[in-house]
Amino acid sequence: MNILNCAKKGKVDFYNLTTLQGVSTEDIIEVINTATELKEMRAVQENSFLLKDKYVLLVTKPNLPRSSITFQLAIKELSGSPVVTSMHGEELENLLNDKHYVKALTSFGLSAVLVCTSKTSDSDIFINTVSVPVINATAVKSPCEALSALMTISENFKDFKNLNVTIVGSSLEGDNSLAIGLVKLGANVTFLTSKNEAISKETKEYLSQFSYVSTTADKSLALNNADVVYFLNKDENITILEEDLMQNKKDYVILSSLPVDTSMASEKIFESNNSLVTKQTENLLHVGKAVLTLTCSKK
Repeated sequence: MNILNCAKKGKVDFYNLTTLQGVSTEDIIEVINTATELKEMRAVQENSFLLKDKYVLLVTKPNLPRSSITFQLAIKELSGSPVVTSMHGEELENLLNDKHYVKALTSFGLSAVLVCTSKTSDSDIFINTVSVPVINATAVKSPCEALSALMTISENFKDFKNLNVTIVGSSLEGDNSLAIGLVKLGANVTFLTSKNEAISKETKEYLSQFSYVSTTADKSLALNNADVVYFLNKDENITILEEDLMQNKKDYVILSSLPVDTSMASEKIFESNNSLVTKQTENLLHVGKAVLTLTCSKK
């Protein structure tokens, strides 16, 4: 699917964003195209005032500074004010467990809640208690991270249909939004992972409704025809070396959330001309702005 040919609607059907599983293909495209538009506006120093005089709560952890910085900038570039709470595990759990206080946050005039923690389930607590949009912005495996990867791919390939994407590493923990977004847009997905770290049968069946999905521990099979190689979570039994990619004759790209895990691949792979990991992180800023724009404008 060539998403650049799709007309913008200016709206989405979802109100909260915790995963791409329940998000339509049309809404995924709408977010990416809105992010692209906001990126172009930023390039010519054109501002958005959607969140002017409004506050957005950013719940994060001290060990996730990249997410915190990125989404604070996203809020400020929409002329809003981020309210940041950065807490360690027990402190954060105490806040989330106090549902009466969480519910009261809405009365403070918040326009949205961004949750950047290590658990995707943390955002669900807010969804059940507040009346403003809740966005799961968790690092590494979240819908926002997935959308930034999809946006980066769309900037480098004309069409997702029959695009071959290899996802390297464990797919057991967290959200599978990246794979969900890829197959909904028509890409073929191969999971390169050891058997004990592979996706469940149920997840594979769900993904296979939309496009071709396979799992393998064979590096040659998974990498030789890949257009995109995405490094996800560490798998003790899978490490990619430069020579593993040398057989690939395609003009492939390397993607990963930051910081990159050099136990999964050599540093040279992430620093090569094929690597777009820096651009993916830059696009996370625009995706964050797009999601806030589309959800907060529904209020």
